[in-house]
Amino acid sequence: MAKRLAQSSPPPKLVLCSTATRAVQTYQPMAKLLPKSVEVHLEDGLYGASGATLLMRLRALPDEIKSVLLIGHNPGVQDLLIELASGRDPARMEEVRASFPTCALATIRVRGSWSELGPSTASVEEIAMPRALADELEG
Repeated sequence: MAKRLAQSSPPPKLVLCSTATRAVQTYQPMAKLLPKSVEVHLEDGLYGASGATLLMRLRALPDEIKSVLLIGHNPGVQDLLIELASGRDPARMEEVRASFPTCALATIRVRGSWSELGPSTASVEEIAMPRALADELEG
């Protein structure tokens, strides 16, 4: 997952990461591949946060931040993704409803400012599932 994230363009300018041990451990290999200029916020409020809470956190971001990596927990992250992108890609969101496992990575493009973020304001660029990435590495 770290290599996939490092290939994303643009790289995140800000990382919002839960303080949970597993979330921090997920971020550590990514940190080695991201630019040193990436700002990292470890936030207690992301642990177990609902989709609505995550949405409020993203709405509070300043507009000069153009790219964010959010490392949180399900079902909150899954619910947030479905809310933001359902209207733009309903078939793909049905797949996400069925399964969005631990360590899945969704890349979305947001339209408008962070403060305007809400239902159907994002489109899905890519969803990378851990099993598919493992198959790529083996194949």
